[in-house]
Amino acid sequence: MIATPIARIAVPVPRRQTFDFLVPAPLSVRPGVRVRVPFGARRLVGVVIGVGADSELPIARLKPVADVLDLQPVFPPKLLATLRWAADYYHHPLGEVLATALPVPLRRGSQVEPRRAQTYCLTEAGLAFDTTALGRAAVQQRLLALLRAAPWHRLQPEQCHHVSPSWHRAMAALVEKRLVAIDQAPVPSAAAMPPASPVTLNAAQRAAAQTILASLGGYQSFLLHGITGSGKTEVYLRVVESVIERGQQALVLVPEIALTPQLIERFRQRLDAAVVVLHSGLSVSQRHQGGGARHAIGGIYAVTASRGVHRR
Repeated sequence: MIATPIARIAVPVPRRQTFDFLVPAPLSVRPGVRVRVPFGARRLVGVVIGVGADSELPIARLKPVADVLDLQPVFPPKLLATLRWAADYYHHPLGEVLATALPVPLRRGSQVEPRRAQTYCLTEAGLAFDTTALGRAAVQQRLLALLRAAPWHRLQPEQCHHVSPSWHRAMAALVEKRLVAIDQAPVPSAAAMPPASPVTLNAAQRAAAQTILASLGGYQSFLLHGITGSGKTEVYLRVVESVIERGQQALVLVPEIALTPQLIERFRQRLDAAVVVLHSGLSVSQRHQGGGARHAIGGIYAVTASRGVHRR
């Protein structure tokens, strides 16, 4: 008789331990996948930490896993190990740490693949349209200009926020005029676009980039000094490009949400890599839609701070 596998599962409760559950046939689990388990009078979404053949408790006392929610781990091995380290280091229950690391829909048991985001795409009429005919509709003019400059002439809603608080009304007007169309298809990935050619660095930029790149084997901090327009971003791009070529990731901290769209587009046009954006202006659904990129190796994570983020 083949013994029923036993899964060690971290559930989001304030207890610093994992809990053993039976994995009845035909269910199958592996570390990093989410499962739904009975816990007292509730059913909670937990994460499998390990699978074995024995338990410290009598088998008769173990409850079975109710449902397996993922075919592939939502936490790959390296990320799971990092989160386990964080739980140990900060003396916090592992189940609560793992739950916090998931977008809210995934904590509640939703599917990993999010609903496709709505995108706005420029029509042929919009591409040929003379924007001066819009008169004093400044927000509509800015949105058309942004669409014309965007890769594939497509924009996601989060790329429009910095244009104006009233961008929704302006975009609706452009849709009504058939200058813009609404599409559910995702914006093509950076891999589908030919990267833009890098510019030639001047002597100061080259020296800065080479100094930073020479230190990548260990930890070291640098302060890059230069006035606006002096080419600091190109140094960042060159360093990030080298990091990605090594199969690593880069974290870019941006001081203001309003600066994010233009910077992200520049990175996307230049680099063949996944770019994930996280800031306080994103809705829960937008965070969920970006969640699949957590598996990207060799990507860029752009985190932006907003005004009031430190207020209490």
